[in-house]
Amino acid sequence: MISLPASPSNRTAVISLAVVTALLLTGIGCYVWGHHGGFGEAEAKGRAEISALRTRYAEASANATADALNQYKAETVAANLVAKDLVSTRAALAKANADLKRSVDNAVAAVPAGCVFGPDFVGLCNDAFYGVRADSASQARGAGGAAGGPAETGAAGPGLRRDASVADLVVWLRDMGAYVRDLEATSASRRKLLLEWTR
Repeated sequence: MISLPASPSNRTAVISLAVVTALLLTGIGCYVWGHHGGFGEAEAKGRAEISALRTRYAEASANATADALNQYKAETVAANLVAKDLVSTRAALAKANADLKRSVDNAVAAVPAGCVFGPDFVGLCNDAFYGVRADSASQARGAGGAAGGPAETGAAGPGLRRDASVADLVVWLRDMGAYVRDLEATSASRRKLLLEWTR
Protein backbone atom coordinates (compact mmCIF):
# COMPACT_ATOMS: atom_id res chain seq x y z
CA MET A 1 0.00 0.00 0.00
CA ILE A 2 1.15 3.32 -0.91
CA SER A 3 0.25 6.21 1.29
CA LEU A 4 -0.20 9.52 -0.22
CA PRO A 5 1.14 12.48 1.57
CA ALA A 6 -1.66 14.37 3.20
CA SER A 7 -2.34 17.66 1.75
CA PRO A 8 -2.84 20.61 4.07
CA SER A 9 -6.50 20.89 3.13
CA ASN A 10 -7.07 17.20 3.80
CA ARG A 11 -5.32 17.50 7.08
CA THR A 12 -7.52 20.39 8.15
CA ALA A 13 -10.60 18.49 7.11
CA VAL A 14 -9.54 15.45 9.11
CA ILE A 15 -8.81 17.55 12.19
CA SER A 16 -12.07 19.40 11.80
CA LEU A 17 -13.92 16.13 11.42
CA ALA A 18 -12.16 14.74 14.49
CA VAL A 19 -13.03 17.83 16.52
CA VAL A 20 -16.65 17.77 15.37
CA THR A 21 -16.87 14.05 16.13
CA ALA A 22 -15.31 14.58 19.57
CA LEU A 23 -17.70 17.43 20.28
CA LEU A 24 -20.65 15.38 19.05
CA LEU A 25 -19.63 12.39 21.18
CA THR A 26 -19.09 14.68 24.17
CA GLY A 27 -22.51 16.25 23.66
CA ILE A 28 -24.19 12.85 23.33
CA GLY A 29 -22.35 11.64 26.41
CA CYS A 30 -23.37 14.72 28.40
CA TYR A 31 -26.97 14.32 27.26
CA VAL A 32 -27.06 10.62 28.20
CA TRP A 33 -25.31 11.25 31.51
CA GLY A 34 -27.55 14.24 32.32
CA HIS A 35 -30.71 12.45 31.27
CA HIS A 36 -29.83 9.32 33.21
CA GLY A 37 -28.67 11.28 36.25
CA GLY A 38 -31.62 13.67 36.18
CA PHE A 39 -34.12 10.84 35.73
CA GLY A 40 -32.57 8.90 38.60
CA GLU A 41 -32.61 12.01 40.81
CA ALA A 42 -36.23 12.78 39.91
CA GLU A 43 -37.22 9.17 40.51
CA ALA A 44 -35.50 9.15 43.92
CA LYS A 45 -37.16 12.45 44.84
CA GLY A 46 -40.58 11.13 43.74
CA ARG A 47 -40.13 7.96 45.77
CA ALA A 48 -39.13 9.99 48.84
CA GLU A 49 -42.23 12.18 48.47
CA ILE A 50 -44.47 9.13 48.08
CA SER A 51 -42.88 7.56 51.15
CA ALA A 52 -43.43 10.78 53.14
CA LEU A 53 -47.06 10.94 51.98
CA ARG A 54 -47.61 7.31 52.99
CA THR A 55 -46.09 8.01 56.41
CA ARG A 56 -48.30 11.09 56.92
CA TYR A 57 -51.37 9.17 55.77
CA ALA A 58 -50.60 6.30 58.16
CA GLU A 59 -50.11 8.75 61.04
CA ALA A 60 -53.33 10.63 60.21
CA SER A 61 -55.23 7.35 59.93
CA ALA A 62 -53.84 6.12 63.26
CA ASN A 63 -54.70 9.44 64.93
CA ALA A 64 -58.24 9.43 63.51
CA THR A 65 -58.74 5.84 64.65
CA ALA A 66 -57.42 6.66 68.13
CA ASP A 67 -59.66 9.75 68.36
CA ALA A 68 -62.71 7.77 67.25
CA LEU A 69 -61.92 5.02 69.73
CA ASN A 70 -61.51 7.53 72.57
CA GLN A 71 -64.80 9.21 71.65
CA TYR A 72 -66.53 5.82 71.50
CA LYS A 73 -65.16 4.90 74.94
CA ALA A 74 -66.28 8.23 76.44
CA GLU A 75 -69.77 7.89 74.93
CA THR A 76 -70.02 4.30 76.16
CA VAL A 77 -69.05 5.35 79.70
CA ALA A 78 -71.64 8.16 79.58
CA ALA A 79 -74.33 5.81 78.25
CA ASN A 80 -73.56 3.24 80.95
CA LEU A 81 -73.84 5.89 83.69
CA VAL A 82 -77.15 7.14 82.30
CA ALA A 83 -78.46 3.56 81.99
CA LYS A 84 -77.38 2.81 85.56
CA ASP A 85 -79.19 5.93 86.79
CA LEU A 86 -82.32 4.97 84.85
CA VAL A 87 -82.29 1.42 86.26
CA SER A 88 -81.88 2.85 89.77
CA THR A 89 -84.70 5.35 89.21
CA ARG A 90 -87.01 2.66 87.84
CA ALA A 91 -86.27 0.42 90.81
CA ALA A 92 -87.17 3.28 93.17
CA LEU A 93 -90.37 3.92 91.18
CA ALA A 94 -91.30 0.23 91.31
CA LYS A 95 -90.81 0.22 95.09
CA ALA A 96 -92.92 3.38 95.47
CA ASN A 97 -95.65 1.83 93.30
CA ALA A 98 -95.60 -1.36 95.39
CA ASP A 99 -95.96 0.74 98.55
CA LEU A 100 -98.93 2.53 96.99
CA LYS A 101 -100.45 -0.79 95.98
CA ARG A 102 -100.49 -1.90 99.60
CA SER A 103 -102.15 1.40 100.57
CA VAL A 104 -105.07 1.10 98.11
CA ASP A 105 -107.19 -1.15 100.34
CA ASN A 106 -106.64 1.13 103.35
CA ALA A 107 -107.49 4.24 101.33
CA VAL A 108 -110.84 2.94 100.07
CA ALA A 109 -111.89 0.94 103.15
CA ALA A 110 -114.13 3.73 104.49
CA VAL A 111 -115.83 4.38 101.12
CA PRO A 112 -119.28 2.78 100.76
CA ALA A 113 -119.30 -0.20 98.38
CA GLY A 114 -121.99 1.32 96.17
CA CYS A 115 -120.00 4.48 95.43
CA VAL A 116 -119.41 4.37 91.68
CA PHE A 117 -118.32 6.99 89.17
CA GLY A 118 -120.66 7.08 86.20
CA PRO A 119 -119.94 6.99 82.47
CA ASP A 120 -119.70 10.79 82.11
CA PHE A 121 -116.94 11.03 84.72
CA VAL A 122 -115.15 7.97 83.32
CA GLY A 123 -115.46 9.30 79.75
CA LEU A 124 -114.00 12.64 80.83
CA CYS A 125 -111.01 10.89 82.49
CA ASN A 126 -110.43 8.72 79.43
CA ASP A 127 -110.70 11.74 77.11
CA ALA A 128 -108.22 13.67 79.25
CA PHE A 129 -105.62 10.89 79.39
CA TYR A 130 -106.16 8.80 76.26
CA GLY A 131 -108.20 10.92 73.86
CA VAL A 132 -110.81 8.14 73.60
CA ARG A 133 -114.38 8.27 74.84
CA ALA A 134 -115.19 5.45 77.23
CA ASP A 135 -118.74 5.15 75.88
CA SER A 136 -117.74 3.54 72.57
CA ALA A 137 -115.12 1.12 73.85
CA SER A 138 -116.54 0.34 77.26
CA GLN A 139 -119.88 -1.01 76.07
CA ALA A 140 -118.10 -4.05 74.74
CA ARG A 141 -116.19 -4.46 78.00
CA GLY A 142 -119.04 -4.05 80.44
CA ALA A 143 -119.04 -2.04 83.64
CA GLY A 144 -116.54 -1.89 86.50
CA GLY A 145 -112.76 -2.25 86.76
CA ALA A 146 -109.83 -0.14 85.70
CA ALA A 147 -108.50 -1.01 82.29
CA GLY A 148 -104.78 -1.47 82.06
CA GLY A 149 -104.66 -1.78 85.87
CA PRO A 150 -103.34 -4.67 87.91
CA ALA A 151 -104.66 -8.20 87.61
CA GLU A 152 -106.86 -7.91 90.67
CA THR A 153 -109.21 -5.53 88.82
CA GLY A 154 -109.76 -7.96 85.96
CA ALA A 155 -109.16 -5.11 83.51
CA ALA A 156 -108.49 -5.17 79.78
CA GLY A 157 -107.67 -2.36 77.36
CA PRO A 158 -106.82 1.30 78.05
CA GLY A 159 -108.63 3.64 80.39
CA LEU A 160 -111.31 3.24 83.00
CA ARG A 161 -114.38 1.18 82.20
CA ARG A 162 -117.87 2.62 81.81
CA ASP A 163 -118.60 2.69 85.55
CA ALA A 164 -115.67 2.81 87.98
CA SER A 165 -115.57 2.26 91.72
CA VAL A 166 -113.41 4.33 94.03
CA ALA A 167 -110.96 1.40 94.21
CA ASP A 168 -110.82 1.31 90.41
CA LEU A 169 -110.12 5.03 90.30
CA VAL A 170 -107.39 4.81 92.96
CA VAL A 171 -105.70 1.85 91.20
CA TRP A 172 -105.92 3.67 87.87
CA LEU A 173 -104.44 6.85 89.36
CA ARG A 174 -101.65 4.83 90.96
CA ASP A 175 -100.81 3.11 87.67
CA MET A 176 -101.09 6.35 85.69
CA GLY A 177 -98.74 8.07 88.16
CA ALA A 178 -96.21 5.23 87.83
CA TYR A 179 -96.46 5.45 84.04
CA VAL A 180 -95.93 9.22 84.02
CA ARG A 181 -92.98 9.02 86.44
CA ASP A 182 -91.38 6.31 84.27
CA LEU A 183 -91.83 8.48 81.16
CA GLU A 184 -90.27 11.45 82.97
CA ALA A 185 -87.31 9.33 84.10
CA THR A 186 -86.80 7.93 80.59
CA SER A 187 -87.06 11.37 79.00
CA ALA A 188 -84.59 12.85 81.50
CA SER A 189 -82.16 9.99 80.82
CA ARG A 190 -82.40 10.53 77.07
CA ARG A 191 -81.78 14.28 77.45
CA LYS A 192 -78.80 13.59 79.71
CA LEU A 193 -77.38 11.08 77.24
CA LEU A 194 -77.80 13.49 74.31
CA LEU A 195 -76.04 16.23 76.26
CA GLU A 196 -73.15 13.86 77.05
CA TRP A 197 -72.86 12.77 73.43
CA THR A 198 -72.95 16.31 71.99
CA ARG A 199 -70.14 17.70 74.16
